[in-house]
Amino acid sequence: QQQQQQQFRPGVRPPSQPGQGARPSSPAPAQLQTQQAHIAQKAQQEKLAHARAQEQVARQVQQQPQKPPGNVAAGASPAGSSGSKPVPAAASSTEVPKLTVGTQSKKDDIGIQTLVGDYISKGSNHGKPVYQKLQAIPGHEGVKVFLYWWDNRDGVDFAGWWFGDQVGGTQVWARNAAQTPTPPRNGWKVPWDSPKAEPGLLFVDPYKAPPATNPPAPAEKASPQSASPAASPSQGNPAPMARVKKTTQQVEIAEKAAQAVLERAKKALAGQPQEVELKDLMQVLEKQQTSLQELQKTLTTEIGEVRKGGASVSSFVAELVKLAPRIRTSQAAIVTELNKAKARKPAAAPAAGKTGDRKS
Repeated sequence: QQQQQQQFRPGVRPPSQPGQGARPSSPAPAQLQTQQAHIAQKAQQEKLAHARAQEQVARQVQQQPQKPPGNVAAGASPAGSSGSKPVPAAASSTEVPKLTVGTQSKKDDIGIQTLVGDYISKGSNHGKPVYQKLQAIPGHEGVKVFLYWWDNRDGVDFAGWWFGDQVGGTQVWARNAAQTPTPPRNGWKVPWDSPKAEPGLLFVDPYKAPPATNPPAPAEKASPQSASPAASPSQGNPAPMARVKKTTQQVEIAEKAAQAVLERAKKALAGQPQEVELKDLMQVLEKQQTSLQELQKTLTTEIGEVRKGGASVSSFVAELVKLAPRIRTSQAAIVTELNKAKARKPAAAPAAGKTGDRKS
């Protein structure tokens, strides 16, 4: 059944049976040569276009390494990196949102943040409304996110509410089987084929407009000496630039600390360290591992806080998202050296008296 789910996503039909009509007659030799030349030319053009597309994807990956925006199924590629055709940019920010998708989870921040945001109405599908995410995905600005309903025409396993890159497409991130007229608030499975929904991982709520601010009182004309800089678009969110700068500095400090620990570990493990030295080394590596985990939580919190500023602070959100792969790289290196140290630790000696106690 899992193989069937991976092969046929919502909106994808099984291959139809071939027609039963009469076999067409063979073309004339001259016509056949022309057709063969046309097919060869078309194949060459498609090969060149595919090569250019691969080069472009490789350049993008080198310029901006990042975590996949979400899982489609076990082992599937993320949206925007699976070779699918590029799609237009996100919806216009002038439209009024209908829904807001949020989360209380601290883990898988990049995948969940793909879905988090405001959604506008985009028609209907199978008799129920369709919604599209308003904000662009940092690093994947060409990928759209839709929230739509799919009925049971493909079976009960495909019926329900879906998050995907197109209505009825094969790239999907989350599913809710609830038979409701509008998307339910709770019960979302992320990824869509998870055994169960994780509480607090994803919420879908009606959109609430931010409270209106009172117009500023008329002020006297400021003198050149007292004139203040023009207000920035991100003024509604407390200093996004300062948050980005502070978090970036924290990541840089953590990277340097992790590098120092890694060099010490590699040097020690290259020789024949004593048990006491191994124990001390493992404590240092575990401490550094904990520090990186705390920094990852801090980054997740900062992304959520800056995102509250809306579309005007999307560039700051993108800068914060770029820090996540750097933290994970350091974490992976620390775990590798820690496992090496544990493997070198000698086995505990048998406790005295196991063969029988003797009284003196």
